[in-house]
Amino acid sequence: MRRHKLEALAMPALGAAVMVPLIVVVSSGFILLAPILMVAWLFVVLPFWRRRYRRTARGSPRWQLHPE
Repeated sequence: MRRHKLEALAMPALGAAVMVPLIVVVSSGFILLAPILMVAWLFVVLPFWRRRYRRTARGSPRWQLHPE
């Protein structure tokens, strides 16, 4: 489960690490690409990631704890 949490933080951070230098160094026109990328993230990547996350959570072991 830790891997999925790291993926959730790493993918947007990687996207920001690519977009910020493009906007600052190359052209401010790349700022128009940001909403398009956010929509793609919301409707394409996120549902795929959620299905994989749920599949992993369902397959994880269950604890059988009983009070003493």
